[in-house]
Amino acid sequence: MLIQIDGMNLENAIEVHFKMSLWSGEGKIEATDLGIKPGDVPPKEFTDMGRSKLIDKGALTKLKSLRDVTHRELRRFCESHMGGYVTDKSNKDAVLRLREAQHSKFEAYSEQLFGEFHEKVESLISKFPKYEKAIRAKLPSLDEIKAQTYFGLSVRHVAFFSDDEDAPENRDAIESAKGWVDQTYQAVNKLARERLKFLEGKKECRVRSLDKISVDIVVKLNSLGFAQQITPIKERVSSVMNNLSSNETIAGKDLSAVIGLLHFLADTPSMKTYSKAVQSGDVSVLDISEPFEQEKEIEASDLLTDCDESIPASDAQEQNPHRPAHVTSGGLWFN
Repeated sequence: MLIQIDGMNLENAIEVHFKMSLWSGEGKIEATDLGIKPGDVPPKEFTDMGRSKLIDKGALTKLKSLRDVTHRELRRFCESHMGGYVTDKSNKDAVLRLREAQHSKFEAYSEQLFGEFHEKVESLISKFPKYEKAIRAKLPSLDEIKAQTYFGLSVRHVAFFSDDEDAPENRDAIESAKGWVDQTYQAVNKLARERLKFLEGKKECRVRSLDKISVDIVVKLNSLGFAQQITPIKERVSSVMNNLSSNETIAGKDLSAVIGLLHFLADTPSMKTYSKAVQSGDVSVLDISEPFEQEKEIEASDLLTDCDESIPASDAQEQNPHRPAHVTSGGLWFN
């Protein structure tokens, strides 16, 4: 088993795979399907139908939004890997809790979709009983729709095709793995810049408003708890945050320390340099009593403007999906 890549202990890493398949909600019946001869006028319900939605878009929107929220929650504490995700094994319980919560919603929304479809088909047949055979033949059956609609979220140990890091069959997976640390750094950069934008011009700050540092940034760093490069960064964040005053509001030296930490976290080269120094014992750069307070000015144009707010799975509000879907023979697949 391949267990080490670039200082990462893969024995402590797990893969997470999420796939959600969804029927498009569309159907098409043409006049010839109904046995209507050329020149005759088919019922308006069918001439208007074309390739149109058979059900109200609400049921589909809920399912698509569920897919989007699930991906977003996984990105909070995982890194992308080969079409799925990777995270530290300490996050396995969090993944399983997310699966349970989201699958429960999926079941409820799917039943709503199936019910609306069944009601639509039966309504058409009741209006046009002589076309029942054509309607049932051309529209998908309820069983077919159920087969196209499923939710899957699985967890397993990180796997490679062989124990040889240089093996050709491992090439793509290895290249992906070597990008995990940089992915984490980039995600932390965005979160830090967002907090810098929030703190810009402030002379004091409520401690609870620093949750992006004490929670979201730490959660993201913990996604690669199995990578030795990340440990010094986590320890530095803890050192600064744990030494803040216990007051509800911070200012002065404490606020400067937080801003200095954020400048450090917003700059990948600084994090890489610091991490290497800690691992090598280079004491010349290990003094964090004044943590990079004036190291780098960040222009307003560089500050994050498109960072998603993370939403706990238990109380997430569904949103319209903004990630593209692609069509396969089995329906719409959301990746």
